[in-house]
Amino acid sequence: MTLGNFFESKVKIFVGIFLYKIGFLPKIYDNRIKAAIIIKNYYKKFKKLKLIYDEKGYFKVDPMPSAKELSNFYEKIYPLKSNAIYDPIKIRDIDHYKLINKIFPDFNNSKKNILNFGSGHGGVSILFKIAGHKVYNLDPSETIRYFDEDWHNIRSFSELNCNIDLIYGSHSLEHVTNIEEVINNFKKISNNNTKFFFEVPNHPINQKHSIDPPHTYYFSRLFFQNNFKKIQHNKTYSISGVLANEDEGEVIRFVS
Repeated sequence: MTLGNFFESKVKIFVGIFLYKIGFLPKIYDNRIKAAIIIKNYYKKFKKLKLIYDEKGYFKVDPMPSAKELSNFYEKIYPLKSNAIYDPIKIRDIDHYKLINKIFPDFNNSKKNILNFGSGHGGVSILFKIAGHKVYNLDPSETIRYFDEDWHNIRSFSELNCNIDLIYGSHSLEHVTNIEEVINNFKKISNNNTKFFFEVPNHPINQKHSIDPPHTYYFSRLFFQNNFKKIQHNKTYSISGVLANEDEGEVIRFVS
């Protein structure tokens, strides 16, 4: 369950919080309602920030929250991920896996080192592990350990001691606090043959955008053009995964 899906039903959240405060909410829902209260309060604060544009092709919030502040926020709302173990692979994970293998048809012919940056529920990690690859899940909230071998949960780039063959990130880049630092870390663990895949919300530079908590960065396709070489795919899609025209889609899928 994503934060957006959980929070969009305002009536349910309102009723849940009310029942929690008067002591009538079943205990089984306590953690989720506590997380919802934290989200609600944090989002109010987040909405007061400003968006500034950078010529590299993105907008960012100003002032930028600290890495510690965001990390604490995600740890507190971790109960929202409690159903991941029962439903770890999403349609989006499958679509990403298929697109990568369509563009690089020989990718699964040999064992690769794969970094899932902001791995969360770990859906695509499972697919690549089953395909025979070694997976590194980088996330402040530890991804569920589905496998004993070739499955590594890490919290920082410093824990990596190998070159990565595929750097994958799905709706994770928009949550960082320093995108230049992240790109530099990608460079340190990659080589000339490293593949990249990212999906992020689409924010064209010629349009006005509002803050979408807790997103810190708002990328356009220009950002990827400016920061990566050997571009294979840089297109927009609907939320449901349907290819859109130019910048009309709600998300960007990028492959290089």
